[in-house]
Amino acid sequence: MQHTSIERTLAFPPLTEVAIGYFRSRALCAAAPLGVADALGDQERSVNQLGAQCDANPGSSDRLLRALASFGVVSEIRPASFVPTAANFFLALISDLA
Repeated sequence: MQHTSIERTLAFPPLTEVAIGYFRSRALCAAAPLGVADALGDQERSVNQLGAQCDANPGSSDRLLRALASFGVVSEIRPASFVPTAANFFLALISDLA
């Protein structure tokens, strides 16, 4: 009996959850030492502003911020422009530990 890719994915939800958890933890671990939470503060920032303030490549910053936006740490309000969410507070706590 052949299974479709969707059936195979649904058969292993714990594995999918582990992969998503790993992706999220890597994004947080990348953002913390860069000081993304402090650089955002409480206002809108462009990728170029954040990249300059965090001493990071703007293209890489855009990918990282879009990853963080995918699980609610920041919000992309227009292309390449981000604002913090309430979850950004926890990123600031992690940053203090990094």
